Amino acid sequence: RGRKMASDEQAVSVVSVNVGGRVFHTSARTLGRVAGSVLGSNELITRCAAHASAPDSHIMPFFDRDPNMFEHVLAYLRTEADESLVLPDDPQQQQKLRNEAVFFKLDALRNAIDSIETDNNVSSNHSAKPQETTAAPSLSAATTATPESADSHQVEAVQEERQPVQRYTRYVVLMFERVIVVSDNKPVAGYFVINGKQSSMETEGWFSSFELESLQSAFRVAVSRLLEKHAELGYRVLSTNTDVSTVRGVVPAEKKPVDYHLIYTLTTLLERTS
Repeated sequence: RGRKMASDEQAVSVVSVNVGGRVFHTSARTLGRVAGSVLGSNELITRCAAHASAPDSHIMPFFDRDPNMFEHVLAYLRTEADESLVLPDDPQQQQKLRNEAVFFKLDALRNAIDSIETDNNVSSNHSAKPQETTAAPSLSAATTATPESADSHQVEAVQEERQPVQRYTRYVVLMFERVIVVSDNKPVAGYFVINGKQSSMETEGWFSSFELESLQSAFRVAVSRLLEKHAELGYRVLSTNTDVSTVRGVVPAEKKPVDYHLIYTLTTLLERTS
C-alpha cells in the first residue's frame, strides 16, 4: 500500500518541460498518458522527476518544437474519455499539429486530424459539383481564346502550384550543452548536445588523460556552424544565456566511478529579420 501511494504521488507530481523556449508545467501522469509516445517514455518521466526534485542539479528536459502547437498537444493529453477533443479549425494549424503528433508519436491525435482532413475533402468535392454545373455557361467567354493561349494559362497554373513555399518562424531557440565527465577530480570523458542531438562521447584517455581542449574546440565549431546556418536564413542573435551545473552519477562498473558531470549550457534566442 505504501508503494502504491508513493507511485500515485509521483504520477500527480508537477513536472516541467521546455518546448521552444517556453516552460510548460503539467503532471507526470499527463505526460505518461500515451504509452509508447515520446512524452510517455520512462526516460523522460525520470528526467522530469529528477529536475522537479533537484532543479539545481538536473537540467529541465528540452524539445526544439513549436510551443504554440505544444499547447494543443497538452490539451489532447489532458482530455478525458468523456470529453470532446477540440482541434484547430485552420487547415494550416491542423497540419502543424499533425507534425507535432508524428514527432511525439501520438498516433490517435494524428488519426483524428487525418479524419478531419478526409471529411473536409469529401465536403469540398460535394460542394464543387454544383459549381461546375452553374459555371458552365460562363465558359462561352473563353471560347474566343486560341488553343495556344489556353495551354499557356494551364502551364502557368501548374508552375504556380509547384513552387515551394518556405515558411520560417520569427523566433528560434537553440540550446547547446557541453558535458565533461569528472573522475578523481580529473576530466576523463566528454560530449556535447545541440538541441537534443548528442555527439559521440570522447572516451579516449578514460584510464589516462583526456583531451579537454579537443572537446572544447569541437563544441565551438559546432556552435559557430549552426549559428552561421541560421544567419544565412536571416536570423540574428537576440539574446544569450549561460549556465553551469553539476550532476552526480556513475557509469558501468567496468569503468571508473564518476564523481560528477560538469554541464555548461548556452541558450541562444534568434530573431528573423529578413
